[in-house]
Amino acid sequence: MVPRIKPSNSYGEIFKFQNEGDRIDAEFIGRRTVKTQNQDLAPVLDVDIIESTIVSIGGGIESPGPTGPYCVFESKGITQLLDDANLQPGDRFILCFHEIGKNNFKRFALQKVESGDGDDDGNGKPVDDDVSF
Repeated sequence: MVPRIKPSNSYGEIFKFQNEGDRIDAEFIGRRTVKTQNQDLAPVLDVDIIESTIVSIGGGIESPGPTGPYCVFESKGITQLLDDANLQPGDRFILCFHEIGKNNFKRFALQKVESGDGDDDGNGKPVDDDVSF
């Protein structure tokens, strides 16, 4: 049976940063623009989310969020962070909705995860330091 495929201009579902503290640990796939009802060239970030955290309204409870292929509509703040980070396809990074600043402007933080950071062997493969041989 022939598998059902997605259109080439769509990478995944939309991930929305809704509450302060929402964050993703993701692999950078690419950036593109799409036409929306409000914008002719809306910037979109395509990612493969490795892990995400969703914070409840009021910042009380954190819970695991979605993983897999997603796209994020870039705010001006996210666009500036991505431009400065100069991510390349395959790069891993963390993007966090930090706070709502002046004039209801969402402030974000982005940190590139270098090879060797975190729980991998430098080639993206997980390692477990607690296993004895």
